[in-house]
Amino acid sequence: AVVGGGNVAMDAAPVRIPVTWRDHISNDGKNTIDPDWMQRVQEIVDYAYDRDMYVILNIHHDGGGDPDFGAWIRTDAAGFEAVREKYQRVWEQIAAYFSGYDERLIFESMNEVGFDSVAEARAYDMLNTLNQDFVDLVRASGGNNNKRHLLIAGYWTDIEMTCDEKFRMPDDPADHCIVSVHYYTPYQFCITGEETTWGTDGDIKRMQGLIQKMEDNFVSQGVPVIVGEYGMVSTDVNSRILFSKTLTELCHERGMATFFWDNGSEYDREAYQWRTEGLIEALCEAVK
Repeated sequence: AVVGGGNVAMDAAPVRIPVTWRDHISNDGKNTIDPDWMQRVQEIVDYAYDRDMYVILNIHHDGGGDPDFGAWIRTDAAGFEAVREKYQRVWEQIAAYFSGYDERLIFESMNEVGFDSVAEARAYDMLNTLNQDFVDLVRASGGNNNKRHLLIAGYWTDIEMTCDEKFRMPDDPADHCIVSVHYYTPYQFCITGEETTWGTDGDIKRMQGLIQKMEDNFVSQGVPVIVGEYGMVSTDVNSRILFSKTLTELCHERGMATFFWDNGSEYDREAYQWRTEGLIEALCEAVK
């Protein structure tokens, strides 16, 4: 699937809808979500849902690594209980509102969250606690939520950090949890553009090793995996295609779903055209 700010997807593949809630949560002491905003979110969900797509709905920049976006699921240990209370209240409202939707709607607990200002063991415990709260309150919220598939954010959604023994998948009576990670390795190729090419034996070996970690720690243990984001800023066409195809093949062979993250740089939303010639064909070839 290809996803991003424009919510683009191919055929009936899942589409990930990265919703930002922070500006629509009241300061009334009850953390009430603006009903007009909730209706707008539902409208976007329905665009994909009515096309028979699976939809992943999360609270995006409410988590995330950049406080400039208004991330609030970031705190030291002293502020954790206030964050936890707000987090629970937000998900209680979302879960109740969408409780009638069937299994084609998947909830994702948060996006790229870690707590680097506290000791590592405590930081993992804080994330594990929020993920468990997420499962508990969704399961208790009625409707189809007692069996809905839930996507559980790994630590910073980083593969190596998520494969650390300190990260724990929540207890779930429905046994319908999926682990969520992202793939932006190497950072210099995917994020900063300092490296313009990808595809050496070392590059491929590193990718194989990281995907094997997810196989060993989760897939082989019966825990499904979604690579909810991957992408790169390099303009080298051959590298873009090889990186994307290789990752998709490695994951597909192990039953992991992959999602290309596009913020508008890959798909021209005015001309309705893909900018990297051959990319979509390569992705289709990777999953044959």
